[in-house]
Amino acid sequence: MTEPLLVVEGLTKHFWTHRPFQRRSVIHALCGASFAMTAGQTLGVVGESGSGKTTLLRTVLGLHQPTAGTVVFAGQSVDHTKRSSQRAFWRRVGVVFQDPFSSLDPRMTVSDILREPLSVAQAPGPVEPALREALDEVQLPTTALRRFPHEFSGGQRQRIAIARALMLKPELIFLDEPVSSLDVTIQAEILELLNDIQRQTQTALVFVSHDLAVVSETCDRVLVMFGGQIVEAGPTAQVVGQPRHPYTQELLASVPTPDPPAERARIRRRRQLFAGEQERTWSLPECPAPL
Repeated sequence: MTEPLLVVEGLTKHFWTHRPFQRRSVIHALCGASFAMTAGQTLGVVGESGSGKTTLLRTVLGLHQPTAGTVVFAGQSVDHTKRSSQRAFWRRVGVVFQDPFSSLDPRMTVSDILREPLSVAQAPGPVEPALREALDEVQLPTTALRRFPHEFSGGQRQRIAIARALMLKPELIFLDEPVSSLDVTIQAEILELLNDIQRQTQTALVFVSHDLAVVSETCDRVLVMFGGQIVEAGPTAQVVGQPRHPYTQELLASVPTPDPPAERARIRRRRQLFAGEQERTWSLPECPAPL
């Protein structure tokens, strides 16, 4: 049996509000999320805005300190309260954020951006061949090394962000809605690029998106999130083909299709699903109180 690469158990994140002249209250952003994935797998995390997708990703990475729960990577527990454990984890994973412009320093050339992970991790070996290899993987010319992020289009900037995530040869890459700010045609190119990289390097991917149609085309397994909780999980074909949770059914009913007869059938199903309902008739279990 294949050992899991990443195991998350009971991950919880609460935020406290601080409003003048009001009592402090807690926001249950993430409530007991648990999942596992193997090496070389592509895991999709899908849900509407505010469902907790990005909070899950940032808490696994340690960008948010978890309120409760554990993260185990390659058989070793990741303690985000210890800097040494956190840095060792970060050396083995990569991250691609949603906005390719704000995630790249505008004062740095592409060469400096790609060198930075190698410098921070004190990676051995020649640097210039590694830079050229990374650009070749994302299908950019080596002349891009001397240019600044503002000189590129949105899709090209996202390719640079992907190249940066690949610099340390990670075993796992987290992608936080990497195509949501791009045009449809550019989205298809970036998704095809990610699929090619995954096939060639066998790097595992965690793909966060609000678009179930995109996730169904790129991922092996899917986690559906709502209200900070994972409400459904399983192989992509099973979740998309036979959704069990009402929220997953709502998401699927909201995905348009270019086939007119299928689109009319989808609209009928959506009307039946929401007929006479002003709000959802199902609820989530209570999130544990913060310690």
